[in-house]
Amino acid sequence: MKILARLFLSLLLLPFWGCDNSVSDSQRATFDYVAPPQLDDGLSTAHLNEVNVDPGELTNMLGLIETGVYENIHSVLLVKDKKLVVEEYWAGRTVFNDYVEYDRNTLHNMHSVTKSITSALIGIAIMEGSINSAEDKLHSFFPEYADVLLAGGREEITLAHVLTMSAGFSWDEHSFPYEDERNDHAQMYLSDNWIKYVLDKPIAETPGTKFNYNSGLSITLGGIIRNVSGQTVDAYAQSTLFAALGIDEYVWFKDEDGTAQTGGGLSLRPRDMVKFGLLFLNDGQWNGNQIISPEWVAQSTDWQAPGKLYGYQWWLDSYTVDGKTISGYSARGRGGQFIFVFPALELVAVFTGGNDNELGGQPYEMLVRHILPAAG
Repeated sequence: MKILARLFLSLLLLPFWGCDNSVSDSQRATFDYVAPPQLDDGLSTAHLNEVNVDPGELTNMLGLIETGVYENIHSVLLVKDKKLVVEEYWAGRTVFNDYVEYDRNTLHNMHSVTKSITSALIGIAIMEGSINSAEDKLHSFFPEYADVLLAGGREEITLAHVLTMSAGFSWDEHSFPYEDERNDHAQMYLSDNWIKYVLDKPIAETPGTKFNYNSGLSITLGGIIRNVSGQTVDAYAQSTLFAALGIDEYVWFKDEDGTAQTGGGLSLRPRDMVKFGLLFLNDGQWNGNQIISPEWVAQSTDWQAPGKLYGYQWWLDSYTVDGKTISGYSARGRGGQFIFVFPALELVAVFTGGNDNELGGQPYEMLVRHILPAAG
């Protein structure tokens, strides 16, 4: 278990916020663009010329990836006007330095993008009535840990506090590398019980008053899903979300006791990542069916966390392009994994990559320099 834990310790790094090899406006590249194929997977496709975008700017960006100006990008998929108009894959190295020839059938480790899918499962459980609301107390979900959760200030923690990473637990995921056993995330992995490790941590802040990035809380959300549904998290996801979206291939990492890594252990194909972004763009509907309530979509992608632009396991985005502010939200993961959603533009952008350094932030630059100007 300890060897496996060390191999997986670094799955949940905070996403990078910038890229220091900035591409200049003068850099141009050509690219042999082909429209994505129409497959029997629920996605509608179109040519760039059929939607409201600047094809030249987007093909220039793809050319810069092809020529290595943007480095080690594994895939870029773009939806505009609810049509998949870009779907490109490149070979590259993972964050673990494995070389992979990526294509549309390759499962990609999404790392912390998993958190946003976990939040969606919580929303489904609320819609189904298994959970009353985000204001339910944390101790109500874990009778097996009542002695811990009804003491030491933990009794006031709500589901919303867990979703917004403001539960108040003492937790340090930043001072030491993820491979360092002084890191709380590392300690959690090396413990016999991930959830108990999280819940046993002392309270350092009044719940609801301070954001503190805590991947253990995201794994605790998986424990809530398991307890209220009576199913493993992957089984619940399959029956309530994946089957509806036509997602039939995935891998979800688990501990030896079956606890799902709901903070960063899910691997999907990029086209299925697109479906998840489109589901939120469509206010929780897919093929006319309400999979997630529109209220949960709105709540989880609105500002909920104290002192941080963060919702319910979603990051909030705002970019200024040509003097115009464009707002949206995103799921983000280590190495350059992203699902960006910009409702006003009917735009979804999915990136995968293997950059375990500042290059993980290249998609932000591609958004501001190429995608948003082309789509705005």
